[in-house]
Amino acid sequence: MFLLLIIVLLIVGSSACGKPTPAPDVAPTLQGKSILMIIAHRDFRDEEYEEPRQIFEANRATITVASSSLEVATGALGAQVKPDLLLADAAVGDYDAIVFVGGPGAQELVG
Repeated sequence: MFLLLIIVLLIVGSSACGKPTPAPDVAPTLQGKSILMIIAHRDFRDEEYEEPRQIFEANRATITVASSSLEVATGALGAQVKPDLLLADAAVGDYDAIVFVGGPGAQELVG
């Protein structure tokens, strides 16, 4: 959850650089921001995917999910996610933030 907080603060902070600070009663959103969530094909941590995604969606971010396969990915606790694109096809410059979802299967994403 700490990593999620850092990512959200970086997104919100970077969009506010050089711009006037909004009034205190205006809640910032992620509308117009694009987030890439990277998951392992098997055994990603369900809650590390589901909870941030819910927060991003509630704040109107556009979310894309990438994995090593376009087949349905399965979390360690059984969550089923259909990736939008292959990790090899993801262009990091197209996104405002990239979130790596952890879990036992995340080792497949390491070099």
